Amino acid sequence: MDDSFSIEEVLDPESASLVAAVELLEAGFPEGEKESQGAMQQWVSWARDGSLVPDNYHVMVARLASSGTVVGAVFFHYIDSIASGFVGYLIVKEGLRGAGIGAALLAGVREQIERDAWNSGGRHAWGIFTELDKKREAEADPYRHLRFWSAHNTLPLDMTWRYPPLGRDPPADMHLAFCPLTGSDTLSEEQACDVVRAIYACVYGRVEGKADLAAVLSDLQGRRRVGRLPVPP
Repeated sequence: MDDSFSIEEVLDPESASLVAAVELLEAGFPEGEKESQGAMQQWVSWARDGSLVPDNYHVMVARLASSGTVVGAVFFHYIDSIASGFVGYLIVKEGLRGAGIGAALLAGVREQIERDAWNSGGRHAWGIFTELDKKREAEADPYRHLRFWSAHNTLPLDMTWRYPPLGRDPPADMHLAFCPLTGSDTLSEEQACDVVRAIYACVYGRVEGKADLAAVLSDLQGRRRVGRLPVPP
């Protein structure tokens, strides 16, 4: 059986590839952690017409060579104010995990974020951030996802993190995780606060004064350095 696959970017908000990617997302994430298909289409549309500049948004899919089926997807932002990426969702079809699809998608993210940072300001990307469940109670191995990300140099930051509600269900208990691309793997208080404000502004459209954002920023006050945490074995 031919199990090879290719990685491609989705540029058309009405494409079947985006629908297939969102279907994977719907099947793999609980209600309180995911955005709607309409929201994803809007992000891709904004990116295509340049409305997000100097930020950007991308969706990449993994497609089986044998059938053309979309079996993995990653949805991510480029945030220009911190020259970094933010991965909203990474999903691989159940039964195909461990075959290198997720790793290939993350490699695509890194290449694109480096390209966005260079095209925007002639600089190297600083890092990639993402949100990770602290523990997946429903899974037989509740920390498997953390070990996957750790293998790709993405570890939870030692700080409080919470994101605003995305639907009817309350937000999940998450880490904010960091993969450094240039420089140190720890953040100063100022850098950490800049990251939080940038993610809230770009990803969630939130500004100062919101209770969830204020709580995260309050926890960072007086923190000289914010390091990364090891993940459970």
